[in-house]
Amino acid sequence: MNILENFINNNEIHLILNSILNGTIEIEELIRKIPLNFNLQGETTNINFSGDNQKTLDIISNDILINNLTKTNCCSFLLSEENEDAIKLHHGDYMVTFDPLDGSSNIDCNCCVGTIFCVFEDNHSPNMSERILRKGHDIVCAGYVLYGPATDFVVTFGNGVQRFVLDRNRSQYVYLGD
Repeated sequence: MNILENFINNNEIHLILNSILNGTIEIEELIRKIPLNFNLQGETTNINFSGDNQKTLDIISNDILINNLTKTNCCSFLLSEENEDAIKLHHGDYMVTFDPLDGSSNIDCNCCVGTIFCVFEDNHSPNMSERILRKGHDIVCAGYVLYGPATDFVVTFGNGVQRFVLDRNRSQYVYLGD
């Protein structure tokens, strides 16, 4: 997937964003199939770190993003709304924070849901609070994917936003502009 080449000159950020995009394509396919797949429907007995009842698709989406991001070897750790503790990877220089399926309580009524993410350069502070609790100006890039009639990917690198839409026939995002 080369849609980001014109916007990123950092290979590690490119790998991280491509892993997120690949994960969101998997998540989008599951969301489209949920009305016909009872194994994907409903809540679990788990409550996430934010106090929300986890849906089955929350857990699956979380696993998809963690697996994709881990394979990049660019992340030192991951922070997900679905996990109480940071996932320490020790591979790279970036921290990725995300909510794998924001608004999942709306999934049963066929409303839009999304994936939200933010990428920080890891400051490698020995103090975990200083490492995790970061200011907005420390963000390298942030964005979201909105799953609906069209699946949109919107990202910023700190200067405007770029918008892409998923071409389901090619399983690839296409640039729409800013």
